[in-house]
Amino acid sequence: MAKLSLQSSFTCLLYIAVLFTATNASPLLLPGLFATTTTTTSKSTATPTFAATSSKIRGVNLGGWFILEQWMSPTLFQQAQSLGPAGSPEPTDQWSVMTTINNTQKATQFLQNHWSSWLVESDFQQIKMIGLNTVRLPVPHWTFNSSADEPYLGGGAELPYISQAILWASKYGLDVMLDMHTAPNSQNGFDSSGHIGAVGFKDTNGPVNAARLNSALVSMTKTFVNDPKYNGAVKYIEVLNEPLCSSLGADYMTYIYQNAASIINGAVASNARSKPQIILHDCFISPLSSWSPAVSSGGGLQNVAFALDTHRYHVFAPRNNMSLQQHINLTHADGDEIAQATNTLKRQVITGEFSLALSCTDCPTGVSSTTSASDIAKLNRQFFETQTTAYERGAGWIFWSWKADNNLPWSYKDALAANWIPSNPAEKSLAL
Repeated sequence: MAKLSLQSSFTCLLYIAVLFTATNASPLLLPGLFATTTTTTSKSTATPTFAATSSKIRGVNLGGWFILEQWMSPTLFQQAQSLGPAGSPEPTDQWSVMTTINNTQKATQFLQNHWSSWLVESDFQQIKMIGLNTVRLPVPHWTFNSSADEPYLGGGAELPYISQAILWASKYGLDVMLDMHTAPNSQNGFDSSGHIGAVGFKDTNGPVNAARLNSALVSMTKTFVNDPKYNGAVKYIEVLNEPLCSSLGADYMTYIYQNAASIINGAVASNARSKPQIILHDCFISPLSSWSPAVSSGGGLQNVAFALDTHRYHVFAPRNNMSLQQHINLTHADGDEIAQATNTLKRQVITGEFSLALSCTDCPTGVSSTTSASDIAKLNRQFFETQTTAYERGAGWIFWSWKADNNLPWSYKDALAANWIPSNPAEKSLAL
């Protein structure tokens, strides 16, 4: 999801006018919800496959690496601006980074410098050492299926760096969730889709977009699942990050999900070291149990084994401008919802994104004569542990993100160093 830059998790926020749909909005009930399609599905009439790891998933997203987001690395976007013509506005997404630079050689060098330095092997080593077991790796569709209609680099320029990331994860015993984070013509209009603006995945050359997404998923699976050099590190494949069902329609996304699951499973070689679990984002449908028609008899996903990915943030509407206790109450309610959906859907629920960012009306805004740095750290610890307690009522959680420049509420690495996150990710002693 696109996010705002916050210097403190307790800072009053100025909101930008970007089309956010919250995970706890009113239930989205559309005509013909989750209709059956005629596409062949991946059969799984036995108990659905659940989480790949035997313990709870406790992980971090490796965001800001292969899909650039301005709020995560503002200096990088300023550098891109300087590479463009004099007077160029600062880019706001990866699309405008590329159109601003507008030179393949310069853009290639710019991006390779970023890919080789944003995260390095020691990051993976540290992630493992602090007790996490999973990394979610967002990757773009254009790596695997580029188009002359898009300004992104073609030719799989990211592939050597994605490969290195998975090899590092394998080396340190981390499970990998490969997350297709973007789709042609954007599945949500967020910066995290590569292009801020219209949600055109369905209505702007929809069949071509769907075919390109499927092609990218097949290529990604064959490249990183079937090759034995990765030692089965890829345990999960997420079909598409944060499609916006309020724009795309639940029936349409059920169709997309059904087809994608089938082609991914079909692309996994019989001798692959592991068969990754399919992950489907909840499409911002709330409550999660509203997915029940899709997995029930006659539903489009009845015979598809998958886990559901949900994202929970306390900084965007309608969860903004609330008291700390209201945020805590919502987190407890999230845990109830996740547990209920796990039981109702007979599918595991993973909280694939959350953070410490908090729009709070009665929290301290920083260190003062009455609030110490340790007080701020304790409040964040309490919020983190309250969230992870709730999310572990499902399959577990993956924090967004491991790294964000000068932005503790969104940077696990920095929040850990500031004692905002416990050294043991399983710690729950301060949960409220």
